[in-house]
Amino acid sequence: MKQDNRLATLILIVIIGAMVQVVMAAGDGKDAPYKAATTFAQKYFYLDAGMADQMCNAGVTEDDVDMVDDYLYAKKMEAAARGYDISRLRKSFTHVSTRTVDMNGESATVHISGTARTIINPLFGWFGKMFFITTPEHVEATLEVVKEDGKWKVCGAPFALSAVVPE
Repeated sequence: MKQDNRLATLILIVIIGAMVQVVMAAGDGKDAPYKAATTFAQKYFYLDAGMADQMCNAGVTEDDVDMVDDYLYAKKMEAAARGYDISRLRKSFTHVSTRTVDMNGESATVHISGTARTIINPLFGWFGKMFFITTPEHVEATLEVVKEDGKWKVCGAPFALSAVVPE
């Protein structure tokens, strides 16, 4: 009898835990301005061309010039001038903190801060952190985020993206 009660209790705990996970996953899947800002920042510092997918249509091009392509080209040239390829300039963006400063139905202003650290590859990132080979760089920015086609996307010139002029 006592054994049956323990088994029933264990089964009940597992069922309740599974339901809580489903509810939490459903809430986390909702699109939000801070998620768009965080995803964009991580792709920006990792030099991932997919950052263009996180930008609004008006933000990707400026005067018919693709800002993301120009930025990545400038980074590629910078790496080539140093004698290596673009992957050596990649950074991870961690310890992210976001705060929604202002929000209405279709636009928001998100303040984001975090730490950028050079990671040529994941192993280098770990060794760089453990043996103080890489220097963390504190980053803070305020990003304009708008709802476009039902998704939140970053607009404007985030992290001075438009300030980069390829040579």
